[in-house]
Amino acid sequence: MKYINLLFSSNKIEGSTDNITSHYESTTEHRITEKDIKLLDKTNIKVLSYLLRSNETVEKWIDIFLRTQKTVYEKYGYKTWYYNYYTTPSWDLIHESRKKMNNIIDYINQKKWFEVPEELKLEVNNAEIIEKDKLNELHFIFEDVSLNSSDHKDYKELFYYLEAINNLVHLCEKYSPNTSIKGEYHSYRLAPDVEKITMKDSDYERMETIQFGTVALDFGTIGKDLGHCFGSNDINLVKRREIKQQAYIRPFLSFDWTDNNKDIGMGIYEEYYEWCEKNNVQKYGYEYKRPKYNLGRVILGDIQNKEISKAEDVHKVLKEYPYFVDIILTEEPYLK
Repeated sequence: MKYINLLFSSNKIEGSTDNITSHYESTTEHRITEKDIKLLDKTNIKVLSYLLRSNETVEKWIDIFLRTQKTVYEKYGYKTWYYNYYTTPSWDLIHESRKKMNNIIDYINQKKWFEVPEELKLEVNNAEIIEKDKLNELHFIFEDVSLNSSDHKDYKELFYYLEAINNLVHLCEKYSPNTSIKGEYHSYRLAPDVEKITMKDSDYERMETIQFGTVALDFGTIGKDLGHCFGSNDINLVKRREIKQQAYIRPFLSFDWTDNNKDIGMGIYEEYYEWCEKNNVQKYGYEYKRPKYNLGRVILGDIQNKEISKAEDVHKVLKEYPYFVDIILTEEPYLK
């Protein structure tokens, strides 16, 4: 048996580096060496362990993760993780996030990197307004610019603000004024991903709606897939023929701890297919019943920590152990 172990610490790990400003504002870059892990004070860490499932897709992920880890250690001497946190937000967090988004729009337009229309600024005072159409358009701008920005003279700064747009969009998408649901969702990407494996139908057929306490193969793709467009009712992206389905297995992971992620069965597919038919997605080239358009992600493993049964349990962990350390693959739970 193999386990994925997600490590957090109560103290910043000496020797590790990151650029944290706010976990919910932009992508965080985190570097960790083998020496850092060997010198780790294990009394100050919390480990969430996941038992990996037994199938070919999981084996492919293990292979790509181990090969990437070996290569980056040999070439750079450290691992680099890029990660994002998404929480089920309160109005206070959304209020601040919308203000941040509007400030970013002003800054980008001032820098003249590209134009973000003023009418896409978000409402900051009315908690009842859901900005779904604006968020869809802001995400499209992020995607469009990101795909063509690698040679930009201000790339490092531009990257930060593009990632901030993306992160704030996803955070704001989770807001509902009438929900008491709590959740936490993290995405971790080992970089540089020197290799990738093309997904086959057999991999897509293992996709399922994500449940509480699972670790999944992260999307790892700039843009939205058809399922995401269904969830956000993003018809314009379909009409633009800009749907981006996941194509590769990379050394990327996502962890979900959302309280309402129960088994919703096949009913969601009835809604999904009805939405696809209503909006005539086949007209734009999307054969939505093919495996590559399945909903969800490939689940890699399931949490083994018995004390973690709801989002609030994870929130408590992150409050006591706020520093991400590393993700480690082992034959048995780390610190069993």
